[in-house]
Amino acid sequence: MSIDTVLLGTGIFAHSPGQMIEQTTTVPGYPRTEKYIKNMGTLRTTIQRGYDGNPRLTVEVSAPKLLHGDSLHEVTDKDLFPFVEKITDTLSGFGVRADVETMQVGRVDVCRNLHLSHDVASFIDGCTQFTVGRTERHTYGVETVRWGNRQWSTQYYDKEAETVEWKLRVARKARDRAAVVALMAEQKDLAARPHYILRAESSARKPKKVATLFRVASPILSDVWNEERGRDILLAHFDTMRNGGK
Repeated sequence: MSIDTVLLGTGIFAHSPGQMIEQTTTVPGYPRTEKYIKNMGTLRTTIQRGYDGNPRLTVEVSAPKLLHGDSLHEVTDKDLFPFVEKITDTLSGFGVRADVETMQVGRVDVCRNLHLSHDVASFIDGCTQFTVGRTERHTYGVETVRWGNRQWSTQYYDKEAETVEWKLRVARKARDRAAVVALMAEQKDLAARPHYILRAESSARKPKKVATLFRVASPILSDVWNEERGRDILLAHFDTMRNGGK
């Protein structure tokens, strides 16, 4: 089991506003809201002063991308300290100070890379026959099948293809011509052979759903960084699948 993307938030922090990018929103009839957004590498950081006048810091980040550079690598329980340390150091470099380990979790993705003995596409094609209660099913080519609603989702997809596509987007954004050429060649090679790494992923998108899945009233980072509980969530969601036809 691995944590992938996690959204953390807190109202207890200190920052230097001049370090952030300011965006101001004015809605008729409401007080002015201020939002400071900064993309710090793999961290998307927002400081927003809402209608109640209280500022709140949020950090959204993919744990494996932050620690290993891509999400083919899985993080484990022992990676919690280096993860916290890296976020703390990154925020500090931009004038933001917060206790990362006690920040509340507003969203979390738990996942597992499964190494199959047959092509991922055939597994995903088989999954399109199944339904999950109170969700809508979506398929994206032969690479992804997903069931979800506003609270949570579960999906299976081709991790090799997704990883190369993500690296290609990053290289193009950085205008790294050599990397783009190399990744396009890798993408072409992938298209010509079977893929065997399947990503199983369940996402809780609302704080209330995170609390329900991890069985804590107000989950913080250390509550959700739990391999055993993450595995149980993935298995429980798999068990909700029912054969409903394509």
